[in-house]
Amino acid sequence: NNGVTHAAIDTLCALMCPMHDDYDLRQEQLNKASLLSSKKFLENLLEKFITNVDHGTGALVISSLLDFLTFALCAPYSETTDGQQFDMLLEMVAANGRTLFKLFQHPSMAIVKGAGLVMKAIIEEGEKEIATKMQELALSEGALPRHLHTSLFTISADQRMLTNRQLSRHLVGLWTAENPVATNLLKRILPTGLLAYLDSSDPVPERDVDRMHIRDNLKIASDQLNRNKVPEWQRIAGKAAKEVEKFAKEKADLVLMHWRDKMGIAQKEQDRNNLNPNQKPVILRKRRQRIKIESNWELFYYRFQLDHARSNLIWNLKTREELRDALEGEMRAFSVDRELGNATVISWNHQEFEVKYECLSDEIKIGDYYLRLLLEEDENTESSAIKRSYEFFNELYHRFLL
Repeated sequence: NNGVTHAAIDTLCALMCPMHDDYDLRQEQLNKASLLSSKKFLENLLEKFITNVDHGTGALVISSLLDFLTFALCAPYSETTDGQQFDMLLEMVAANGRTLFKLFQHPSMAIVKGAGLVMKAIIEEGEKEIATKMQELALSEGALPRHLHTSLFTISADQRMLTNRQLSRHLVGLWTAENPVATNLLKRILPTGLLAYLDSSDPVPERDVDRMHIRDNLKIASDQLNRNKVPEWQRIAGKAAKEVEKFAKEKADLVLMHWRDKMGIAQKEQDRNNLNPNQKPVILRKRRQRIKIESNWELFYYRFQLDHARSNLIWNLKTREELRDALEGEMRAFSVDRELGNATVISWNHQEFEVKYECLSDEIKIGDYYLRLLLEEDENTESSAIKRSYEFFNELYHRFLL
């Protein structure tokens, strides 16, 4: 029964990450250590996950299982997961990477977000081979153009949409990092002048807030540790009281013991002082980032929304609309091919995908430069400096010979 399964997994999620205020981070660690200790149990959960995804059923079950994986594997929640258990579960999920990519086409935004967060954790914290496999699947499964479309054309005041856009932008950065195949695809989709911002060191005028890492575990652990510390005056008073009690106990042990048991002073005093010398501070797992995004994607996305008319870049509303139409048409065609293929595994032919901007067909372009704007530009303009001038003049010479 999917309803019972969803309720059970939802209960597990409540243990993995309590949603009430002032919860104990140590208790969260203990809960995770217990729930993630059985590999057989995790295999059963993943089996239910894969079965529902493959059959297109149980959206609530899939959503709750993604929450479970998020609390175990995804930052910032994964910092309270035991290192060995984290690695074991990460490898188990990564082995079914193609299943995650199927969820990127799901109509539920929550499921798309959950799958994206798990994918982010796999690439950032998995082995190099696992990250490379995920980058290859992002191309063959058509996930890169889908998330690129979300990254570029999502404009909304809805916080859920903005969170998904930020996640998509991060995934695009991870899928293209140290990946020449994906980089070449971007060069066939976007103009060179726009991609040049990825290598720029200029700051971003408008920086977006972090919508994914919404919990500071270090601060929570520090606050809890400080709350558990006994003030100096209370420690001195407690020590003096114990000395008095020891002296009195020698004289009237039976009377005092009977009186303490009756009044409950011993228990109350222990609770009030909260003295537990054996209690260790909460130790957080250090996150790994084996693949880091080096390109300046934030500046790229900022410049993408602006209009440009330079010798190496013409970018405006028409070019943006042509790019949107091209991406949507390609995703639509790929979805149709998959539906017709039924059970056959169909990969996206990313090698032949290219965006040709028809609105710029009247412009004379030599290499990466538009001749009209190049002649109109001021000599002091930074963009007027021709890079690889030998290739430019060689192509210009051959163009006018034809």
